[in-house]
Amino acid sequence: MATLKIYFLFPAVIFLLFHSTKSTTPICDKRHCGNSSELFFDFIEFPFQLREEDQINNTQSDRCGYPGFEVVCKNKQPSITLSNGREFVVQHIFHERQRILVKDINGCAPRRFLQNIDINDDSPFQLDNSYENDHYENVTFLNCTNNVEKEPFDDLPNIPCLSSGNYTIVYTLQSPPGNLRNSLCSEIGFAKVPIIDSYGQPMVIHDGLNSDIVLRWNTPLCNCEADQFCGFLTDTGLDVTCYENNGNLLHS
Repeated sequence: MATLKIYFLFPAVIFLLFHSTKSTTPICDKRHCGNSSELFFDFIEFPFQLREEDQINNTQSDRCGYPGFEVVCKNKQPSITLSNGREFVVQHIFHERQRILVKDINGCAPRRFLQNIDINDDSPFQLDNSYENDHYENVTFLNCTNNVEKEPFDDLPNIPCLSSGNYTIVYTLQSPPGNLRNSLCSEIGFAKVPIIDSYGQPMVIHDGLNSDIVLRWNTPLCNCEADQFCGFLTDTGLDVTCYENNGNLLHS
């Protein structure tokens, strides 16, 4: 009789060992930050993972998001910090195209054209300047001192969020006149500004200066269908796969 018990116990042990190595998809509840009606999406989903700034409600497993894809809810805005240390507000996530739109966290989109936003090589994201179009205009930025009643640069479009009571930041498509450049204004930067077309240039340049930044990621690559969701293949490692909505792994 004892021999019979051992016979049935052995395959039971094998069964438990086998199932302990299988992937167990963590429970990852969908989360949103602030008023979702103000965003182009309702929830933050894998490979992104939403964390609360106060750390109180950060109860999700780390396996609910891919490394480097952490989004923090700050002041009711989803923000992401890139590897260069700069923080941006997440505007839109295109999972099927593996792109995200981000904007300046202080609401001054033109600032990026005067600051270096190159992203480190260890970042999962890269700048994607060809997502919408490949049309650009060469723009010159000038810092002009406000010290006369009638400023000679009044006819040049300015950037209010970069200006102050003592100086005005303006931009032009042509090189400024020598007397303007040398007496009141100094060139502080150049940039290729994306535009849709060349019609109505002043407004087109303005729209380009205030456009969102497009970032892309190549890894992880999910390619899941609309009725599926992406997650890690196993409890360890960074390989991903698609799951059915009931949590079952899709076998190829």
